[in-house]
Amino acid sequence: MERAIHFQRANGAVENCVLVVVLCVVTLGALVAGGVPDSEREGLMQLYLSTQGQNWYWVENWGHGDPCVEEWYGVHCDENLTTVVKLNLGNNNLVGVIPASFGNLPNLESLQLSFNTISSAESLAPLSSLESLRVLYLDENNLDGPMPEEFGNLPHLQVLTLKGNALSGSLPDLANTTHLAVVDLSFNKLDSTIPEIFFASHPSLVHLYLNDNALASSLPTALCRATLLKTLSLTNNLLRQSLPSCMGRLSSLQTLYLGHNLLSGPLDAVWGMTSLTVLAVDENEFGSTLSSRMGALSALTTVKVDSNSLLGTMPSEIGRLSKLRILTMSDNDFGGRLPPDLGNTALAILEGDNNHFEFVPDGVFSETLELLSLSFNSLSGTLSDAAVNRSALLAVLNLKGNFLEGTIPASLGQKALLSTLDLSENDFVGTLPLLESARMEYFDVHSNSLDGNPCSSFALLNSSQSLFYLDISHNQFSGRLCSNFGSMYYLQSAYMSYNQFSGTIPEVWWSVTSGMRDVDISYNNIEGTLPNSESVDWRLEHLSARQNSLEGMIPTYIGFGGVLLTLDLGENSFEGEIPESLQYATNLESLKLDNNVLKGSIPDIFSFTSNLRTLHLQSNLFAGTLRSEAKSANLQVLFLQNNLLENIDVVVEYEKIRVLNVSHNLLSGKLPPFDDLLDLTSLDASYNNYTGVIPDFVSPAPGKPCVLTDIYLNNNALNSTIPSSLLSAPLLLVIDFHSNNLVGTIPEKITSFQLQTVDFSSNSLSGTLPEISALQAVLVADNELTGFLGTWVCDVPLFDGTGNVFYCPLPDCCGGHGTLCETLCIELPVPYFGAWWRVVYTVVGAVLLLLLGTWWACTMFHVPSRMRRRLGYGTFKQRSVEVEHIEVLGVLGSGFAGDVRKALWMRTTVVAVKALSAAGEGSAPDFEKE
Repeated sequence: MERAIHFQRANGAVENCVLVVVLCVVTLGALVAGGVPDSEREGLMQLYLSTQGQNWYWVENWGHGDPCVEEWYGVHCDENLTTVVKLNLGNNNLVGVIPASFGNLPNLESLQLSFNTISSAESLAPLSSLESLRVLYLDENNLDGPMPEEFGNLPHLQVLTLKGNALSGSLPDLANTTHLAVVDLSFNKLDSTIPEIFFASHPSLVHLYLNDNALASSLPTALCRATLLKTLSLTNNLLRQSLPSCMGRLSSLQTLYLGHNLLSGPLDAVWGMTSLTVLAVDENEFGSTLSSRMGALSALTTVKVDSNSLLGTMPSEIGRLSKLRILTMSDNDFGGRLPPDLGNTALAILEGDNNHFEFVPDGVFSETLELLSLSFNSLSGTLSDAAVNRSALLAVLNLKGNFLEGTIPASLGQKALLSTLDLSENDFVGTLPLLESARMEYFDVHSNSLDGNPCSSFALLNSSQSLFYLDISHNQFSGRLCSNFGSMYYLQSAYMSYNQFSGTIPEVWWSVTSGMRDVDISYNNIEGTLPNSESVDWRLEHLSARQNSLEGMIPTYIGFGGVLLTLDLGENSFEGEIPESLQYATNLESLKLDNNVLKGSIPDIFSFTSNLRTLHLQSNLFAGTLRSEAKSANLQVLFLQNNLLENIDVVVEYEKIRVLNVSHNLLSGKLPPFDDLLDLTSLDASYNNYTGVIPDFVSPAPGKPCVLTDIYLNNNALNSTIPSSLLSAPLLLVIDFHSNNLVGTIPEKITSFQLQTVDFSSNSLSGTLPEISALQAVLVADNELTGFLGTWVCDVPLFDGTGNVFYCPLPDCCGGHGTLCETLCIELPVPYFGAWWRVVYTVVGAVLLLLLGTWWACTMFHVPSRMRRRLGYGTFKQRSVEVEHIEVLGVLGSGFAGDVRKALWMRTTVVAVKALSAAGEGSAPDFEKE
């Protein structure tokens, strides 16, 4: 028995060994039966080598055994593991090109290589050998150059996406890829036109994305053949002209993106797309009105028609679009009232800024409304508190720049989701509502007529709130400044200017708990001092406290921290000197300390604050010399007028300065070489003691045109001539040189077409006044000018030539009190031809007079009277005189009807007389005097 049992166990062991051997043979057979061809493996390995496979993010098993059996990362094979059908290496850091041998994958159906760094579109040519390819993803690579035409040789291709590359040139027609359903070539550089054959060859096209390229021309009419099209995205191109009218046949189209192009004409073709859910035609040039047919597109959820030339009223039928959630129509010419039935839609976002809407119906405030923006329209009336209260989801309300009046609805302050409220530039009155929203981030009510103290409205806002922007400026708020603003850590910008706030600045504003970086409390009645303690944390970037009643010293430590960008403390009563700590404000761009009682010298802050662009120090008591050890590389505006400065020569080193005012100081000597400031547009150095010549501003440097627009050098002691080139400065508007000692003549040629005002009065200019027409004002009073005034002065609105010696007659518009030009004139005995013609005229006149007298004497006494009468010589005046009044001295000659005698008349005048006839007795004879 034992032997039998042993035999059975041995026999069982043999059977088990046989079974194991059989299993091993079967497994080996399976291994022999599996595996891809060497050509496919080689193609994969060449891709690995040409794209720096050693640097791939995931590279499991690549290069080990068979790709299918060893399951190389991203490689997917058929059921028998005999061929590669899918390769997914997206976002795997492939860098390089696709090798030629990669085309040895005849059964590859899907290729995903997106989000890598594959370069050169030419390297895509091997893909044309993948005849089984149905899906190709090459998004977000570095492919550049024209798109390969060989893609048209993929007969089974259905999905082609190469978005986010740098493909250029024209769009290939891909004529043989008749099964294409999805094409995404967006975010490339394709230009030229969309070929007609592209749509004619792809009747099965469903989704087409060509947005963000440079495609030009118009939309092809063949587009209308793509009747299965559901998505058409052509945003951000250069498409022109109107939409093809046949586009209304695209009844399957659901999303239409045509924004940011140059398309024009009406939108009539759109209203036939009955399946449309998204209509985005913003940033174009579409005109006319929106059709009432819009109400038939019941599937619409989004309508974007911003920035076109659409006009008229919004069709009331828009209220039928029950699925409508987004409606944006800003920057058009819409007007009238908004449709009252908008509340019947599912509207969540309504934007209509920069139009001409006149009224907001209560129905706009629906239960689904989240954002309402109608800034810069013509809205009037009041906001209904009950209507606003319905919009519990309201997060953004922007009604800036309208004519709304009344009080601000109290329900606005109770909106739990409200994050942005902008009611600025309206006519709201009353006090602010109590703000309870924990999400309030942006609050702006500037430029209204709100009053009271706003602090109570912000009483519930504490350090845990998210408010970061607050603007209540340009109202009538009064009382003390709100101390709790200093505890709002997230509050960065607080604008409270142009109100009636009084009292002092709360100390908590300067504490470490304050998050304020930008504070404007200018134009109020705030008094007291600024904190001058080392413990103050000066983290402000912008501080403006202009025109208040602040006094004391400017804080010593105000510049510490280096974050200060702009500081405006002008028009207060600060005294002392400018703190040296400003040299640590290395990012300071604008400093305005004007109209205070500051004194001493101006510190050399330019050496440290190289970013300074604007400096206003006028109307103080600064004295001495402006000094700077380093050039201010960026200073553009410098106001130093109304001080006691004696030397500012260093300003000529501020190479970028554009506006310079140093008037009303104690400056003397020669003018600094201001003409070296090549960017100077405005110069005022008036009311000083400058002497010498006026520099030539017109040609400051070779090839650098003069950009000067106005120049004031009046009330100095300049004693040169006026540079002739100055009147040809191309941009010059105003020249004021009055009250100097200028000599010479006024330049005759004026070629500046911009010049409006010249003031040369109160100088010693001589000569004639040249024509300076086409100006608004010509002031030349109190000089030594002479000559005639031309009629051109009648075209000058303001002319003053008093105190000169002009010759009569004056033009008709001059001479009288209250006329356009008030001046006097003197009579001249002879015509006036200019100074050097006087001598010539006198000599020539004397010679002509002598010759004329000789000719007359010879003619009268030697030409026979009959001939003289025939020739018309002489002018005769007959006069009867008493004989006793004539004493005959002798005979001059014989003539017709008697002799001509020389006689003495009235014992004083020598005359020629002739006795014509004798009167009666006792009467005197008649004589004819010649």
